[in-house]
Amino acid sequence: MTAERPRPSPLSGACRPLRRGLAFALFGLLWPALLPAADVTEKLKIFGYLTQAYGESDRGSIQGATEGGTTDLRKIAIQFRWEISETDTAVVQLAHERRGNDFLFPKHDELEVDWAFYEKMFTPTATVKVGRLNVPLGIYNEVRDVGTLLPFFNLPISFYAGVLNSAETVDGVSLTQTIAPRSDWSLEVDLYYGGWDTFQQQIDPTQEFGIANVEARAEDGLGLQLWLDTPIDGLRIGGGALTWLLDGPHSIRGTKDRWDAYHLSLDANLERWMLRAEFRRTTFDQDFAAFLGMPVSIPATAEREGFYVQLGVWITPQIGLFGQHEEASLGDNANLFPQLDDLHEDTALSINYRIRSDLLIRAEFHSADTQFPLGESGVPDDIIGRGPVEVEWAILAFSVSF
Repeated sequence: MTAERPRPSPLSGACRPLRRGLAFALFGLLWPALLPAADVTEKLKIFGYLTQAYGESDRGSIQGATEGGTTDLRKIAIQFRWEISETDTAVVQLAHERRGNDFLFPKHDELEVDWAFYEKMFTPTATVKVGRLNVPLGIYNEVRDVGTLLPFFNLPISFYAGVLNSAETVDGVSLTQTIAPRSDWSLEVDLYYGGWDTFQQQIDPTQEFGIANVEARAEDGLGLQLWLDTPIDGLRIGGGALTWLLDGPHSIRGTKDRWDAYHLSLDANLERWMLRAEFRRTTFDQDFAAFLGMPVSIPATAEREGFYVQLGVWITPQIGLFGQHEEASLGDNANLFPQLDDLHEDTALSINYRIRSDLLIRAEFHSADTQFPLGESGVPDDIIGRGPVEVEWAILAFSVSF
């Protein structure tokens, strides 16, 4: 029998992200004090992003949309950028996000430090960042708050979903190097290292969806992102890998779980047309008994795969039509949950009306076969053994940036 390891105090777990966030905020806010007063307004630039949405589904709750409809869907970010010199920049971004009762995006503090980093450009093609970094991961990770640039309110959950994937930001360091910048085949390389706060999930019948999110910490994360520009204007091909150790209540006792992921990306913006596709595969260790709330230990290796395809066209400079299809699967080497091979499949259509370049209204419609829980308030929904459920939902969103 394996001895149970001590669990950290819930209070200390809650304070750790707050202390780290305050430290990064202080780091960013002190930079203007280092500048001459007359230079602050000249060197300080402020950017803001707001998306407010309404979501309604025909069955239960999914991705924040509810059966009765909700307006508790919004993303707000304010970014402060201090250009200390031509080669030195400090960036702080504060964010507020609400996703209704979406169990894939656990509730955070009302206001959080999204980014807080110092950026040093050593050459026109080489840059280093230190602090809480925006992570170069796929097409959308660094612009997820900029609603005027997104074809849908939610990013594809097969690739970017909150607790099911990783690393929106990293507390650490990154290096960006562009190779052959004047060539038609220039290559951008991003290498980053650090850690981030995340979550694990466990079966809990007392929760609305029958699943609870518990705090965990990713450590020793090492990531690589590559983007190859092609001679075709607007077409680039990408890929990357990320490995990290996860320390949390469901880690195999006495160890930290190993997580490994790789992804491939295709990004084509060809005048009025847009084609984007990404694939991601993640393997990880986990104590499945802890996930099920059992007192024994069942170590297993799981794998998660997902992909999405987006195709869009701007019919006029103001009206854009976008389609999306995505699929996600979950499996494990012990074959404990074979029914989760077909975890989620969604087909969606989005109509975008661009009033101005910084002002957009979007209406989108989704039809899915999903095994995500669709519980209503006070009615737990058992995800294990239930099978797929057909659900349709719609989101109406308003986005502005400045």
